[in-house]
Amino acid sequence: MERIKLDQLAAKLRKGDVILANLSTGWSLLFDAWNEIAISKARLQQPLIDFENRHVLFYSDAELNRMVNEIPSIGWDLLDSSNGELILLLSSGGGAAASMKEPDGYLAIRKVDAREELALVRLAKTTLAAIPLKENNFNLESDLEDENGVLKEVDYLLNLPPIPQVTPAVIRLELNGEVKILKS
Repeated sequence: MERIKLDQLAAKLRKGDVILANLSTGWSLLFDAWNEIAISKARLQQPLIDFENRHVLFYSDAELNRMVNEIPSIGWDLLDSSNGELILLLSSGGGAAASMKEPDGYLAIRKVDAREELALVRLAKTTLAAIPLKENNFNLESDLEDENGVLKEVDYLLNLPPIPQVTPAVIRLELNGEVKILKS
């Protein structure tokens, strides 16, 4: 697995590559949320990945407005107060490939807050998806050297400065404003 720098990210994502990076939510696979081939490659990492917690990263209200059709006002309030510690499931999500959505069509989104993640999402120049790895299921150093290792479908490792770790709450938000806390 080759190491890349942040300025190489957009080109790799355009090619459909899957990239491993340590985000505020832990080690995650990153890829273009519109690229079904990249999504399929990422899914091949079962049982290492936590596919149920897949989400799309965004950094601005304008970017979110391009991703989803409608957000209840409570959604904006939740996002504004979340500091990157919230994954919001929205029913009007159109901003990613169908396989990135929940079976009922909901799209999971997370607004990035850490400076390093802001740079990452801005430089991606596409809708960036993340799937967290399950904890303690791989040894990064040994797997980087083993091309048949557990992360063999991952194309690159992105070196980011250390980011403070968070465990985001997961909230499902209906268009009528009904809120359901799935994980806190």
